[in-house]
Order: sequence, then structure tokens, then C-alpha cells
Amino acid sequence: MRICLLARQTTFKLLAPYVPNLTYLSLNRVRSANTLVLYEGCFPHLKTLVFKRMPDVSELNISDRALPQIEGIYAVTLPKLNKVPQGIESLRSLKKLWQLHLHQDFKVQWHMNGMLEKMQYVSELHI
Repeated sequence: MRICLLARQTTFKLLAPYVPNLTYLSLNRVRSANTLVLYEGCFPHLKTLVFKRMPDVSELNISDRALPQIEGIYAVTLPKLNKVPQGIESLRSLKKLWQLHLHQDFKVQWHMNGMLEKMQYVSELHI
């Protein structure tokens, strides 16, 4: 999805039933609500999730069992994202995590929350 508007209530909850076998999702230059929520069971087969150039996102919440097969998450150029995504440490299948060009406070929060230790199972980590 590129250059479109995602309202909080329509974001993933309404999209998910139409793409039950989705394995790759890239949101590029999407204007959205400040908070994005990945609900339990929304993308059971998703392996790669990309958030790129999303100027409005300041918070990302990942519910338990929202992404049971996720292998890669790439969050790049989300200038307002200043908090560690809630629930990210529960993604035990995660192998690649890129969180680049985020808010200047993001790295501070990452280290204060001890995320390097919590995410040791991720083989490719870029913060």
C-alpha cells in the first residue's frame, strides 16, 4: 500500500479477513493514525512486515499471537516513533529487525528497556 490514508479503526482489523494467507505486507508513505495495532490472529501467515516513511506513527502495539510466523520487521523513517513497539519481544519467530531513522528518543528507550538482552534471539538487528 502506498500513499494512502489508514484510519485507526480500519487499519489491520478490516484488512486482515480479506488476505488470510498474506505473507508480505509493505506500507510505504502511508498516512495513518498515531497508533497502529496488530491484533491477535490478524496475519497468521505473515513473514515480512515493512513500515516505511510513515510520518504520523508514534506508537506500534503488537498483540500476543498477532504475527506467529513473522521473520522480518522493517520500520524505516518513522520520525515520530519514540517508543519500543509494545509486544515486540513476544515475537519469538523473528529473525530480522530493522528500526532505522526513527525519533531521536527511540534508541534511549530501547536501551533503557533492556531490549538488546530481550531480543537476543533475533539474528539480524539494526537499531
